[in-house]
Amino acid sequence: MGVGSPSDEPAWLRSRLLPGDPYAGFPVHEWAPDLQGWGARHPLFGELIGVLKPSIIVEVGAWKGASAIGNVLHTGMDDMILPLPQTSDNAAQIPGQLDVRPNLVYLDGAYIGPAAEGDQAG
Repeated sequence: MGVGSPSDEPAWLRSRLLPGDPYAGFPVHEWAPDLQGWGARHPLFGELIGVLKPSIIVEVGAWKGASAIGNVLHTGMDDMILPLPQTSDNAAQIPGQLDVRPNLVYLDGAYIGPAAEGDQAG
């Protein structure tokens, strides 16, 4: 994390990125758990996490939108996972502006058009 950021307080990051709690008032009872996803259980994720032992993982892009928030709440991971709906271009700028240094970035961004070309270019 950046200078002065307490690594044991996920609330610090949330307060830097969002004006409020993204989970507050979400009607979780209206969303059934749906943990299926493309490549989500690939062994590479576990290997990277085991080697890097990241304190901050950033995933750019979310395939399922609102159901992703429901899944976070169903699994009790809302204190560890922070939704930040952004384009890849915007998401790439935010950590540096806030002096946040992710240890692992998973890019699941755009798949077509100029945004996808930008993601692929790096």
